[in-house]
Amino acid sequence: MSRKKGQTIHSEAREMIKNVIKVCDEELRSGELKYLISQKNKRVAKYCGISEHSVSNIREEGIVAGEIPLCTPGKKETSG
Repeated sequence: MSRKKGQTIHSEAREMIKNVIKVCDEELRSGELKYLISQKNKRVAKYCGISEHSVSNIREEGIVAGEIPLCTPGKKETSG
């Protein structure tokens, strides 16, 4: 996924990025990963600050969607 230069990163994405930075910094200070490489969902959940259940749901949606961007749950397309 690429962004155009100068594109605004909104607050929810900024918070997620902040969480990833925090966990990566903690791992650097301790000299080890919080979770094993094989514990993918736990690692993603910890890095993003969301539940493992949400990670599993998004992982499944991503498989079904393929290359199509994921939609916000409950968000309806309006034609008009």
